Amino acid sequence: MHEISQALKAWNIDDFTLDRNLGGSSRASWRIFTNGKPYVLRKTEGQHAYLDYQIVVLRHLETTNFPYATPRLMPTAANGAVYAETGDESRWILYPFIAGSRPGRFAVRRVRGDIAKLVARFDASAADIDLGARTGYYALTLFDREEVTQRLAAWEGLPQFQRVSRRAIASILDRYLTITDDEIAVVDALPKQTLYNDWHRWNLVADQGRVTGLIDFDSLVEAPRIVDVQNALGYVLMSAIVPWGGVVPGFMRGYCEVSPLSSDELPLLWPVMIDRLAWLLSDEIARGGSSRRMFRILRVLHWMSKRRDRFEATLLRIGAQYPQRKL
Repeated sequence: MHEISQALKAWNIDDFTLDRNLGGSSRASWRIFTNGKPYVLRKTEGQHAYLDYQIVVLRHLETTNFPYATPRLMPTAANGAVYAETGDESRWILYPFIAGSRPGRFAVRRVRGDIAKLVARFDASAADIDLGARTGYYALTLFDREEVTQRLAAWEGLPQFQRVSRRAIASILDRYLTITDDEIAVVDALPKQTLYNDWHRWNLVADQGRVTGLIDFDSLVEAPRIVDVQNALGYVLMSAIVPWGGVVPGFMRGYCEVSPLSSDELPLLWPVMIDRLAWLLSDEIARGGSSRRMFRILRVLHWMSKRRDRFEATLLRIGAQYPQRKL
């Protein structure tokens, strides 16, 4: 409580009510009330350059009229900076609380007109962010196959159905290793830009079921935009009761209606998605994550790994309806 009080002095806030911690992996955000209004106070430690990156992105979204609510950072009272520093070298930001609720499961009818278009609009808005000398500083590492395969191969599987999960992993690894060095090189050569890269439901704010806001910008990376496409599609599939069920066609149509993918990008979406899902599962294993989350990732990864031909045929058919010139 004392450190929160000290941080808020930068905004000349002495009279406030601490409502609650907002959770998240770092548990470093709190909702406070002052003058009858809710705000979010967020603390970062030892990541000053990355906070600067987030600030650049948030300011850019404001100038491009991004049509969703995002954190609007409040300048401090003393010098107008958008963060405050405390004696322990922590930095703090403050912004009005974005009201709403977390969306429910991504229903197919919502996927095309809601989440897919949100992702496409973010990617389109962020495409021309100029990081200057820091370009490439936040690049995401893709296809770290040695570490990922080692973790997955050593995994004993989910306790409740160990044999099934071990067979699924064997099948996944077999297909993962069919991704060629040439495909990886072509992915690496794609244009890179800032991506949100964390499209799970807990980062979205909804009003009456429709997404209206985007919060928590602490997973931004630089990578080809198909990384963002697969990230969002992966979370949608994890949420779906039936992995296919119209979700993939609906999502891809919604994205391409706003920002068509090129004929260079479409064939690379499957290998990137397999790589990222495999990495996500291996990371969850390394961190000792929840069995429930591992099951959802494993289910989608196994399902995707067996359907390359069907998946790519769907993408090419939809891509032909929303053509974009080659990159």
